[in-house]
Amino acid sequence: MTGNRQERFVRLLGQLARSSTHDDELSDLDDSELELIAAYVEQQLTPAERERCEQLLARNRAALGLAADLWEARRAESMASPTPPATPAVSAAPKVWWAVAASLLVAAATGGWALYTGRSESRMEDELASERQQRVQDQQQLCLLSKTRFLEQAPSPVRAFWMGSVTPEILQFPMGRGDAELTPMAAARAEETRQHLESLADAPRQAGLVQLELASVEIAAGRLTEARKHLEKADGLLGAEPAALNLRAVWLLAQQEQDRQRQGEASLRQITRTHSDFAPAWYNLALYLELDGRLAESRTAWTEYLKREQRPAYRQIAEAHLATTL
Repeated sequence: MTGNRQERFVRLLGQLARSSTHDDELSDLDDSELELIAAYVEQQLTPAERERCEQLLARNRAALGLAADLWEARRAESMASPTPPATPAVSAAPKVWWAVAASLLVAAATGGWALYTGRSESRMEDELASERQQRVQDQQQLCLLSKTRFLEQAPSPVRAFWMGSVTPEILQFPMGRGDAELTPMAAARAEETRQHLESLADAPRQAGLVQLELASVEIAAGRLTEARKHLEKADGLLGAEPAALNLRAVWLLAQQEQDRQRQGEASLRQITRTHSDFAPAWYNLALYLELDGRLAESRTAWTEYLKREQRPAYRQIAEAHLATTL
């Protein structure tokens, strides 16, 4: 056995003892297949051997898991080593192994092994990153579609609340940057379900709140035209309720035009005067001023928000945000 092969087997045997994938499927692998996996991780295969190994990984989940463990161990060792590793190409390997596994399985199902033969690691890594991004986007769209359909088909008080907010104050609006997302406060909504059920009793108001939730979902997704349609429906059902005025202001702040953003800020300030106890308006004003770089004004608005916010979970999250941000 050559020095390289002996070193690979020592490494492989050590990893087998620690591997979380050491199950019955591994017992089906012979020594040549185990060595093939070790050589694959160390980038020491011919194109034909590489293709054979990838086919093995695609049909044997335990083999794939072992390869993942070996690759992670190799990467960790190279990062901890004071000298460069013997095979620098390993450092260019994909860092998230589940993506490699998924890509290999997809390629196996479509017979597309030629796609992987001879590719450089950097090119594969770029393609895997693109694939991961697309999967995230697809998942987000599916989540939005499911949530929208659920609300439209079953707008009961409980479901309307559990699927979103009755006063959608918890949006980080994009302000033209395209990075809108729900804040961690969304997790606190479930704790106040019981408090809101009574306010959702009558059908017209319930329908209006559902329209507000649909509008908030569209704002978070950046589809402002669709959000406006839901806001118009909510206006006819809720009138000048602070929850409706609040989300209308958020919709203005989400626009790219500075004039619209100024209108949104003015609307929030008006709500804090006419409905001074409505905490969500203070929250949105504080968040907008913070994102706009007006930190002194933002601190004042956060202070006013905390004076009015009676929900412990919301207060805790806001206080943690202030402690780490401002």
